[in-house]
Amino acid sequence: DQIPNYGYFDSYSSTSYPYDNLNGLVPTQIANANYRWETNTKFEMGIELGFLKDRILLMASWYNNHSSNQLVGYPLSPTAGFSSVQYNLPAVVRNSGFEFDLNLTPVKSKNFSWTTSINLSLPRNKLLSFPNIEGSSYANTYVVGKSLFIKNLYHLTGVDAQTGVYSFEDVNKDNSISTPEDLLPLKKAGAEFYGGFENAIRYKGFEISFLLQFVRQSGDNYLLSFAMPGAWNLVGAAGNQPVSVLDRWQTAGNQRSIQQFSENYGSAAAGAYSMARFSSDYSISDASFIRLKNVSLSYRLPVTVLQKLHLQSLRIYVLGQNLLTLTRYLGLDPETLNGFSLPPLKVLTAGIQFNF
Repeated sequence: DQIPNYGYFDSYSSTSYPYDNLNGLVPTQIANANYRWETNTKFEMGIELGFLKDRILLMASWYNNHSSNQLVGYPLSPTAGFSSVQYNLPAVVRNSGFEFDLNLTPVKSKNFSWTTSINLSLPRNKLLSFPNIEGSSYANTYVVGKSLFIKNLYHLTGVDAQTGVYSFEDVNKDNSISTPEDLLPLKKAGAEFYGGFENAIRYKGFEISFLLQFVRQSGDNYLLSFAMPGAWNLVGAAGNQPVSVLDRWQTAGNQRSIQQFSENYGSAAAGAYSMARFSSDYSISDASFIRLKNVSLSYRLPVTVLQKLHLQSLRIYVLGQNLLTLTRYLGLDPETLNGFSLPPLKVLTAGIQFNF
């Protein structure tokens, strides 16, 4: 499924520029004679319950999927001439979890009704086995027994009060920060759970409904996107910085959350900032949020009025999308989990819908 044809062959393409009026060939894909199908084993069971003439509906399921021989682009050394090769990893990954869906109808009459629904998903992911992972290019990326979304990172312990430079946990106590000895499976960049809460209330011709979306997760924040404070960026102009950098170290003894400013990319501060930004838990933070995803208010004209207007139906409505988001995420939008990605647009729509 979705695997390209001839992925196990060598392939070549003609050169863009001829030599002596002849086109040459350049390799575009490296061969893999052991290329084979992935293997997936899936198991799921669920239950559906209805009470009080289905005014209370409960659906619950549990799934447990094992995947092995995953086809991935396995990273290669630059000396191979290719950045990766299509390869079957000898790893076994388990994706499991629970899903719940509760639908309630507290009130149901001719002129008034109220329905509500709640759904919740609890996904879990785990690398069950990976033979010889220590000798693979994933040795510093994944940990057997942990989620694939757990990142091996250095632990930022704060700013050294004497030097004013970020410091990191020395796991093996050798007075040196090194790879992989001081890497820790620290933070999961993914969702712990997510779901929604929806309500719809109808009274005669009026109807109002709304949907709340909620997610508990961690992810990359906007700190990953900023250059070192105090320095000019690579295009020769000073870059903007978040206001939090004003709480910086300035003199020995300062207890601060931000290290000293530096304009020298060869300084100890620059090396510490690069490590903090790209290889530590500095740029991963809570990205949980609650969002008012949809709100709808509408009114349908009664039949007696429709008959006088010679209409089958007429509905007046106002719709709102992405009206409110509650989050502590350090970035523009916790749903896309990228510090500078624009959030979904806030949209208000009003209209009249009628049928003759």
